[in-house]
Amino acid sequence: MIAKQGGPETCNSVNMMRLTESLFAQRPEARMAEYYERVLLNHILSAYDPCKGMCVYFTPMRPAHYRVYGSE
Repeated sequence: MIAKQGGPETCNSVNMMRLTESLFAQRPEARMAEYYERVLLNHILSAYDPCKGMCVYFTPMRPAHYRVYGSE
């Protein structure tokens, strides 16, 4: 099997956050709030370039791997 160069997509994480918001509204549970917080901090906010604010679409899974950010 050939490993792909990409990684998780931020759009998938955003969709999972939206689903979690809906589920939390129906049945508030701490585990859902914790999941939301982990996704926000570990994937969404980490996908932004701290200097220019541009977002990376794919998040590489390999340590010290490069990221390609969107352009202005």
